[in-house]
Amino acid sequence: RALTLPSRSRSSSSSSSRRAQLRSKRRRNRSSSNNKGGMSRWIIFFLTLSLVWMTGAYWVLQDFVYNHNDGRISAKGGLSSSLPSSSGTFPLQSSSASSSNNNHNQRPSSTFSAQQDRHRHRPRILSRVDNNNNNNNSTGNTVKVTADVRGNLGPIDVILQQTPGTHWLKDRWQAASDMHGTNIPGAHWVQLEFTKGDIVPNHLILDWEAAYADVYVLQGSREGPITGDPPLASNHNDNDNGHNSTSDAVYTLFDGRDKQQRKLYRTVQTSGQSPGVKTTTPLHVIHTINLTTISPERPLRYLRLFILKSAMGWGVSLWQFDVYGYEMDTAS
Repeated sequence: RALTLPSRSRSSSSSSSRRAQLRSKRRRNRSSSNNKGGMSRWIIFFLTLSLVWMTGAYWVLQDFVYNHNDGRISAKGGLSSSLPSSSGTFPLQSSSASSSNNNHNQRPSSTFSAQQDRHRHRPRILSRVDNNNNNNNSTGNTVKVTADVRGNLGPIDVILQQTPGTHWLKDRWQAASDMHGTNIPGAHWVQLEFTKGDIVPNHLILDWEAAYADVYVLQGSREGPITGDPPLASNHNDNDNGHNSTSDAVYTLFDGRDKQQRKLYRTVQTSGQSPGVKTTTPLHVIHTINLTTISPERPLRYLRLFILKSAMGWGVSLWQFDVYGYEMDTAS
């Protein structure tokens, strides 16, 4: 019996040691797990914080681009920006451009607002005139507008109103011979004259009615009123910057006969529902032409819109002709 006691004592001591080792190992494992869990939580926290920051920065940048882009108009609220198809039909629009009477005069807002006009180094609207102030615009320049035909609706000067009109019959010019919108045959033109000084255009906004034109030429001159047909489209190439090959007195700012120019330099948006038709037809088809990306900015006193044909078959119709840019005293 005395001989077995030491053996039992050694066995009991060994078991206690193993149990202590196991407890120590479990404590170390728990400590390691807690450390790993803490690190994971911090990593998740910083990733979430980074994601929130990047999302906020993205929307701030989007808002900046929306308000400061280079002359392209923007519209919120799901307005359609699709071009009408070649068959002469318009794409379906969202509910913001429904056919209710409240939406008849809905326009996408221009990128350059009246508040931005006061800033010296941003393009200002130069074409809108106050009929009660001798046709002077906000900068004091006098703008005169002429067209080749009177048309059947409002006079041509309605396209330069200080506050764009909303009356479907009185506040737009239309090259039509009757109330059915019958097209007056041939090409048509609209010409602006800035009588008190030259301007440097930056971009143009043509607010068409549903009877819009897709193929037209914009020309500028400092010498005198622009007459005659525009030069052939084949006369334009990458080396002449859109200028006439025969004369530098009259030059082309934008040539809608060139599909590449229409794709690269013009944006299109539609809004509203025309009260004159039952099918889905927009009240406004707004073209914005960015001139700075086409050719070097050049001063002009005369600006002509030469309309080659109507896209819809009706007589072409304009709500507004807005010219954004600089007067010569600030152009430099």
